[in-house]
Amino acid sequence: MELVATLFPHLHGVVVDRVVLAESSVQVEARCVASAASCPSCRRASVRVHSRYRRRLADLAIAGRRVLIRLLVRRFFCTDAGCDRKIFAERDVVERLSPIFENWI
Repeated sequence: MELVATLFPHLHGVVVDRVVLAESSVQVEARCVASAASCPSCRRASVRVHSRYRRRLADLAIAGRRVLIRLLVRRFFCTDAGCDRKIFAERDVVERLSPIFENWI
């Protein structure tokens, strides 16, 4: 596990649940696993999950196969009563992966 963390530090906080090899593609299903996320408005940490949704990213081809990454991202409730933002999505993992996987589908 230390080797993976050293070689792929941008994957910290992400668990790969499934990899499906198809004739013309590789599909990776992954999810964010941090126990909390910070509101982008007030910076308060929250553990109260509102909902989940999938983001789809495309990576460079592997052995001539298109790579599709389906990342399960959570939305959280902001617990600061004075904050204008009531719901927010976890962003740190997505932002960390975005420069690497520049192609959103």
